[in-house]
Amino acid sequence: MLGSIQFSEDTFKQVISGKMDDLFGTDDETMGEAESEILTIINRRKNQSDRTSLNDLKTFFAKRPYGWYQNAVWTIVAKLYKRGKIEIKKDSNVLEDIEVIQALLNSASHGNTLLEPQAVIDPKLVKDLKQVYADAFDESCSFNDAKDVANAFKEKLKEMNYELNLLLAKKSELPFLASLSDYRETVNKLCNKEYTYFLTNLKDFEDDLLDTKENLLDPIKRFINGDQIKIYEAIRAVVKSDVSNFDYVEGNEFGVLKALLDNPKPYHGNAIKEAKTAQDELTKKVLERILEEKAKATSAIENTIEDIKSKEEFIKLDSTNQKKIVAPFQEEIEKVQAQRYIALIRDAKNKTLEHIFPKQLNEMMRLSTPVETGSGEVNEPTPHYIRRASIKVDFAKTELRTEDDVNEYVEALKKALLEQIKETRRISL
Repeated sequence: MLGSIQFSEDTFKQVISGKMDDLFGTDDETMGEAESEILTIINRRKNQSDRTSLNDLKTFFAKRPYGWYQNAVWTIVAKLYKRGKIEIKKDSNVLEDIEVIQALLNSASHGNTLLEPQAVIDPKLVKDLKQVYADAFDESCSFNDAKDVANAFKEKLKEMNYELNLLLAKKSELPFLASLSDYRETVNKLCNKEYTYFLTNLKDFEDDLLDTKENLLDPIKRFINGDQIKIYEAIRAVVKSDVSNFDYVEGNEFGVLKALLDNPKPYHGNAIKEAKTAQDELTKKVLERILEEKAKATSAIENTIEDIKSKEEFIKLDSTNQKKIVAPFQEEIEKVQAQRYIALIRDAKNKTLEHIFPKQLNEMMRLSTPVETGSGEVNEPTPHYIRRASIKVDFAKTELRTEDDVNEYVEALKKALLEQIKETRRISL
């Protein structure tokens, strides 16, 4: 029955690792006499409610009239397994190619590795599974044998599970991907099922698998693989960046952008289109406001320069000192023109008016005051500029309600201003 072949570990490894068509051609019903003998024994013991382990087969076929050695028995078992005539199980788990090889090589597992006749599967179940395969994975299944179809289905589920894991790894950047978590759990559980489950329990998971793919996974994949994801990521970058300029423009455009990121299904409806319109409008408003603020700040600083240039002390200065006085203002104008943030543009304007302006006025006074000659003449005190806002008015009330209140405040203000004038100070309004 065994012929002249010398069987070894490599022999059964090659059988299990090979393809069925290459091993047996297109007719898997044509079996050798040795294969028929082993299959008969397995079927007989099954009908007698006896379990058949690898040890049972090895012992049975080592005796007369067979006298088969172990590697020969394992090679015949491998052929039956590869033809789909038997299933090999260990601890109630159906073993696949690599696991079968490991079980055959490991003598310690021969006692609890069981062989059973392949269950007869209704062809309609195979047809139904192939249809679900096509619907779930958008391709047809090239196999026809029940086990091959079911194993191919399981492999495609593993690919889908891997794809889902890759998508969920991006959920910190794309929060809507978190909606795939439950589907990933469903697919992951299916990946751990034995191949027979997909044939005999198709109705248990078919609807959930296909409906969620159609209504959730496919729309997300189209969204991510299309142009809309670029718009989404651009909007996310805007929302997550410095948004201080948005406080200075009116409208709800920024709210629309935030709503898109909070939307669990941004790929549905017109959400992306509306957000893109809002982004464009917001960008336009911000740019217009920046230009407006730059114009205001530049105008205010230029007016300050003109004010200084009109002072008689400035006119007395030589050109070098005049440039020295004006230079800080021109520097601020350059900073304003290069600035992108409205708050900083305003800060530059306020800094110029409140600090640089009085400082340069006093520098102008210093440069325009003659140096003492030592002749004994006493120079008049050099006037010193102060800002009106820095002068404290001695007035107890915090508001003006009556005409008398106004008169009292005016007198207090007048007194405070005169005190500064007496101190040879000039008040910058």
